[in-house]
Parts: sequence; structure tokens; C-alpha cells
Amino acid sequence: MMPESKKPVLVTRYLGNCQICEGDFKTTEEGKVALHGYKRPGDGHVHGHCPGEGHLAYEKSANLIPLFVKGLRRDEERAEETLGQIDRGEIESFTKPAWLAGLPHRSFKDVKKSEVPGDVWRRELSAYRGRVDSDRRHARLQREHFEQRLKNWTLRPLREIDELGRTAEQRAAQEERKGTLLAARKVRKDKARELLQKRGDKLIRRKEALDGAGKLFREAAAKGDRDGALAVVKELTKKKNRTLFDLDYTTKDALPKLKRMGVFPEDFPAPSYDWQLDLNANDALVELGLAKKSAVSRSGVEFDHWIWR
Repeated sequence: MMPESKKPVLVTRYLGNCQICEGDFKTTEEGKVALHGYKRPGDGHVHGHCPGEGHLAYEKSANLIPLFVKGLRRDEERAEETLGQIDRGEIESFTKPAWLAGLPHRSFKDVKKSEVPGDVWRRELSAYRGRVDSDRRHARLQREHFEQRLKNWTLRPLREIDELGRTAEQRAAQEERKGTLLAARKVRKDKARELLQKRGDKLIRRKEALDGAGKLFREAAAKGDRDGALAVVKELTKKKNRTLFDLDYTTKDALPKLKRMGVFPEDFPAPSYDWQLDLNANDALVELGLAKKSAVSRSGVEFDHWIWR
């Protein structure tokens, strides 16, 4: 656990939900939502903003929602009136949006019945009716949604966020993820340590076995017991001992790590890949006729390899 004096100080701010666009934005301590819903095209000015900007967040008030519902109802009624005029044949012209007319953005095109052929007018009027009906349905769905939002409103405290914009729940979730990652890392480290320890145990067993065999060779040489020495060779070369004596590089390279960790003493001898060299019984093997002196060999002796088969 980190001491209280060492823990970082979190600078808290407030986060609230906009009544209109329903986005989460920073607020003042009183709950007024910051500027949002704007664009910065690069001309040095801020263009547009959400109607909820500068007003209390949804947690503190729902005073804007009735006004917004009223505007949506007005849009719905206006669309219904336009649909009635279209169905009664009272529309003589309408405005077509720029993107439908193939014109530059934010421009419009007036479509007049008197200026286009009859089939073109009917096609354009049908498309216009579809757009108006879509606007009416959208306004109705929006109105119903905000009416429900108004009905569900209750006074709540603002959420607190830190300097990184995280709420208490997000900080808790992040800490939980961090704990999970640390636990997984510990499991991996424990497994690696366990594997390293197994390789270290193998090095110890190998050294003990070869030290014991070397002692037997020296005793056999002192007594001139070549047959006894060959019996030791036969035992060493059994198939069950192959994985113990024939080291792979991962086991051999484990020794420096184990020494750094303090698990093995610094004077523990580094094993060779040729286990016969680790018997430390060269003179005895030469005396028994199982090896001969050699000037070209690193160890100074050359083994009769057929004996080790």
C-alpha cells in the first residue's frame, strides 16, 4: 500500500449531462454546462453551439426540456400541415436542399410547378412529401423521447472527474484492470521462477550424479577395477539419464540468472554440453584405459567414445 503522504492529489472537476444533446461535458460547480456543439473552421471564431450550453445540467434541472418539446411539437404540427397541403394539391413550389439539388453546401433550389414539366413536378413533389413525412416522424419520436426524459428526471449530484477526465467509477474500473494486470504479471513471473527453479534443480542433480560417478572412477582406478568402472559407465549411459546429462541451452543459461538471484552460489561450476568433461576424473579414466591424453583437446584428454554408447 502506498503511504497517504505519497499518494497523488486528484484535482476534481464536475461532469454533467446536457439537457438537450444528452452529451456529458464539464460543468461549473453550480452545474452549468460548458460550451459544446460548436465548430472551429479556422477563421478565429466559434460557429454554433448546443442550446444546452450555459444552462444547468440534466442532473440539476430539466427546465429546458419543456421548451424543446414545445418546439418539436411545433415542428410536428408544421409538417402535418404541409402534408395536408400537398395531399390537397395546394403546393405550387417548395425548396429543395442543396445536397439533393447537386448545389454547393448551404444553398437551396426552388422547385416551381409552373417551371417544370408535369412528370418532373410529380416526381419532385413525391420526393418532397417523403422528406416532410420523415421530418414529421422524426419530430414525433424526438418529442416522445424528451417527454419521457422529462418524466424520468430526478435531482442528482454532479459526477466528479479528476484532471484526466475520469469519474470515480472509471478510476475504480481502471484500478481493477491494473490489479488484474498486476496479478497476471505475478502469475507469469511465478511460473517463470518455477521453471527456472526446475532447471536449477536439474543442474544440481546432474552435478551430484556426475560428482558421484567421478568418485567411483577414481576409486576404481585406485583398485585397478576396469570392470567396475565400465559398470558405472553403463549406468551413466542409460536412456533414462539422457535428459539429465545432455543439457539444452535453456537449462545451461539458467545458471547465470540463478546466481544473480542468489539462489546458486557464485562458485557453482558452469556445466559443459559434454557431460563427460564434468566427471572431473580424467586421470582415473586415462589410468583405466577409458580415455587417453590429447594435446588438441580442450580438456587435455580424448575419450573412447564407443565406450559411452
